[in-house]
Amino acid sequence: MMTVAECYRRIALFQKADFVPHFDGLPGRVTRERWHAEGLPKGVSPAEFFGFDSRWLMRGIDFGPIPGLPPPREEDMPMTRYGLAWRDRWGRIAVWHQETDPEYAESGHVVLEGALQERADWERIRNDFQPDLDARYPDDWDEIVAKYRRDDVVKVLEAPSMVGGLRMELGFENYCVKLHEDRAVIEEIMDARVDLALQLLDKAADEIEFDMLWFWEDCAYRAGPIITPSIFEEICVPRYRRLADWWRGRGGEIVAVDSDGDVRTLIPGWLEGGINHIWPLEVFAGMDVVALREQYGRAFSMWGGVDKHVIPRGRDAIVRELERVAPVVEDGGYIPALDHQVPDCHFEDYCFYQEKKKEILGIPNRHEREGGRCPSPAPPT
Repeated sequence: MMTVAECYRRIALFQKADFVPHFDGLPGRVTRERWHAEGLPKGVSPAEFFGFDSRWLMRGIDFGPIPGLPPPREEDMPMTRYGLAWRDRWGRIAVWHQETDPEYAESGHVVLEGALQERADWERIRNDFQPDLDARYPDDWDEIVAKYRRDDVVKVLEAPSMVGGLRMELGFENYCVKLHEDRAVIEEIMDARVDLALQLLDKAADEIEFDMLWFWEDCAYRAGPIITPSIFEEICVPRYRRLADWWRGRGGEIVAVDSDGDVRTLIPGWLEGGINHIWPLEVFAGMDVVALREQYGRAFSMWGGVDKHVIPRGRDAIVRELERVAPVVEDGGYIPALDHQVPDCHFEDYCFYQEKKKEILGIPNRHEREGGRCPSPAPPT
């Protein structure tokens, strides 16, 4: 039988595979604790209980400025209701707040002041994008390589984002102002990161057999993207293409992009830039895998696309949603999964969803493929 990585690659390229990999949304800390009270065994993760396959995202390579700004003295930074603020090497002042569980942390950040407010701020750090492998690769790189040589996981290599990452570093408002008042500085930052990636990523790709190159973007909301399609195609598409061409020059075939929200108007630019795999396709934001397949045919494959909001709505809603996407699964080039983190819901409803997913979409879990079976949930205590 093919490995999960082989099946993922083949489906993403519209080829036949032994099975459709079993991925799905995971709950946050609060919902997970509720599930343990409702039947999920203590000490067992939802991913293990339901026999999910694994995708590992390689995010440890540093595409930022080094050395950048020196760390501030703690007493110089403001205390906020979220915690202690800090200035990072980009010059951004932000506060991160997160739960203590590293596996299911529900984290977020508040930007108090965006980075690179003036062009002079950029000039001070623009020479800090040097390809020093020792500084930019994690200290435990040898251990990471050993871990990523497993053949039972899908391995994804991250490239520098063109919109989402800069929006976070510069601050949303500051990023939008820069696009209007000094677009050149945005393009210079993008070029610095792309140039750096082209010098850094060969090492990773030489030592680990990655299944795809991946751009994290998160550049849209329900109402559409934060950047107009015309500007996006002018400044982002050529830079996607540089990295996609590098990847394909090494024999890679899958170039993926990840963005929440309604990104329909960005898809033509992504295709021009070399992207051929898109996730997570949020239904609430208008990303309908059935309509996308009708419009684009096999121009790109997909992952996600199952409306997470149906789980708490009950069994009839769950069945209707799975039946809606079933023709696209049958057509190929689509790996169905919830389109984001599981909303708060009863464990029983999520179990029903998983059983119906196997029944309607024909997706066996890892336990079943290995000759076992997915454990049955214990009755509520």
